[in-house]
Amino acid sequence: MTIAAVSVMLAACGSTSRIKPSQAPEGDGAAQPASLRLSPALVDGYSTVQVVDFEDATAHARIPERHRAEHIATVGQATRDFADRIATEIRETGAFPNVSRSPVEGKALVLGGRITRFKEGNGAARLFIGFGAGSSFFDATVVLKDHETGQVLGEIVVDRNSWPLGGVLAATQTVDRFMAGAAKKTAAELDALKRGEAAD
Repeated sequence: MTIAAVSVMLAACGSTSRIKPSQAPEGDGAAQPASLRLSPALVDGYSTVQVVDFEDATAHARIPERHRAEHIATVGQATRDFADRIATEIRETGAFPNVSRSPVEGKALVLGGRITRFKEGNGAARLFIGFGAGSSFFDATVVLKDHETGQVLGEIVVDRNSWPLGGVLAATQTVDRFMAGAAKKTAAELDALKRGEAAD
């Protein structure tokens, strides 16, 4: 398989973005577009991270009524599971001494957000049929806030989907794996930023 083909496959499977700050760090002048600046100052002084449950922001109205209750229950569980995974991954980096899934007091980063698309699809259809049949999707926005002020500091965009042409690769691309990968990338982004290795 050529490098170009691999690149197309990876692009088709979506991505988890870098941290996009909501404004320039304090002391750097006026607020600037998120694309212009990423600095360790974004997380400077924080030793505690509180990870809260995500919000189910999926389009319930687009789910057939006979499946809607099951979808709501499944995504409801995912809003907690995704947060649990992120908290675990952040703890493992050691970048922040205190990582909590419970309410905290004082200065802290609060990490939460919204799950905007969740579709488990069908692994067998992805394996044997392809061409988009049984595709899986997981989209979310991870939001970083200051605990004391509620100010949004930045976000990470998760946009993942299975390889549309099917086969073994597509069959293994499940929502569970997408969540695990996004949680690990989120923790890695925070770790690199905290250590001053992620600045543009």
